Amino acid sequence: MVEQLVRHEASRGQQLRRANQRLENNTDELIPLRDWVRMMATTEHEVTRELFCKQFRNLYRKLGQILEKRGMELLEEQAAFDCRTQRVVGTVPAERPEQVDQVQDTVVPGYRLDGALVRPQHVVVFTKSEEPVARFT
Repeated sequence: MVEQLVRHEASRGQQLRRANQRLENNTDELIPLRDWVRMMATTEHEVTRELFCKQFRNLYRKLGQILEKRGMELLEEQAAFDCRTQRVVGTVPAERPEQVDQVQDTVVPGYRLDGALVRPQHVVVFTKSEEPVARFT
């Protein structure tokens, strides 16, 4: 049993090292994004909240595309809770029975690379309305 755990952890470590190498070797798309962030931070023109939010949503989308191109699977499911890939960080009472154990919101997306979970998705889950409401951080 202990040997299996050691082999599993060694394999996971190798997968994460390969993932890091793949991400580090491809920075060509990150440079223009960094330039864009610098431009937005140093602009002397008035930027509306609407434009600012739109640009940040675009940045978030573009970073997700870059990660996906590198083989990273983004975990942002809004379906039934899955303890293998998600971590509950909060609960809210369900208004309808079919909502129980469903993901209400993603607080932090999760990531998987080459089948290995890099980070679980942090989610808020609907619970039965009589269950106590908890919020974890």
